[in-house]
Amino acid sequence: MPTEPLSEEQQEIRQLIRELARDRIAPRAAEIDKSAEFPWDVVEMYREHGIFGVLFDEEYGGLGASALMAFVAIEEVSKVCATSGLIIAVQELGTLGLKLAGTDEQKQRYLSKLASGEWLAAYALTEPGSGSD
Repeated sequence: MPTEPLSEEQQEIRQLIRELARDRIAPRAAEIDKSAEFPWDVVEMYREHGIFGVLFDEEYGGLGASALMAFVAIEEVSKVCATSGLIIAVQELGTLGLKLAGTDEQKQRYLSKLASGEWLAAYALTEPGSGSD
């Protein structure tokens, strides 16, 4: 029988995210898709419950970043609303360059605001030949 890959603390975080997704996001998912408007209320909920913190190290106000927990958070939310899951994914992807190659000064300056959700990350993508350039 396979063992649970998540620690007890990680399982608690997964459960919190699962419940928030089910109770607060799922009832709005169809409306979010239909309106095509950015769901600021979902972002506020993430801020309120520290969900963005899953993506960041403790020294920047996060919960201790791990790729596994980023994937767990994205998966749990995306089960009920892909758009809301993408908000977490973009926060991770948009901060990755800074996490990997930023100076200590840059990390200190920016990552805590991103971990709290005070700031949202963005990134640009181009794929010549695929229509996104």
